[in-house]
Amino acid sequence: MSVPNQNLFAEFAPTTKTDWVAKIEKDLKGRPITGLDWQIASLSIAPFLHGDDFEEKPFPILDNRSANTWAVGEDVEVTDSKAANQQILAALMAGVNAPRFVFDHYPTEKELLVLLKNVELDFIATHFKEKTEKNAPLRFLKNYLLNIRGNHWGLSSLKNNDLPPIHHN
Repeated sequence: MSVPNQNLFAEFAPTTKTDWVAKIEKDLKGRPITGLDWQIASLSIAPFLHGDDFEEKPFPILDNRSANTWAVGEDVEVTDSKAANQQILAALMAGVNAPRFVFDHYPTEKELLVLLKNVELDFIATHFKEKTEKNAPLRFLKNYLLNIRGNHWGLSSLKNNDLPPIHHN
């Protein structure tokens, strides 16, 4: 079933962020609106965003999706590959399907193999981050393609020089 490309909100008057803040402050009966912010580590997240917060208004998602699926992520700090493997396996069993592995160093092939042991990569979205190097995701991808997924995807015959070089900005 397709959603016709129409302005679904045409019959409603526009509401500014100022209007929303006034309503929230009234409902809070004197409590500060910042008391609604979520704290995740050192990150503070406001409970709502409004189109007025953006220079360019976000475009609504109007497509032919049959489901509104979400990915559930969790950061896994990798200092010890074996411990991180146990953490990710527990997280996957709890419903995580888009883990992000955060490294403070560039991992070796052995570390990646230990980290990803028993992790069914075909069923999850896997993300990598290295705290110290700007272009590290490209190196991760290169290492992943050549060493981890090479046999599964028939890439094992590729040599390191077959993939484009990584350029640092």
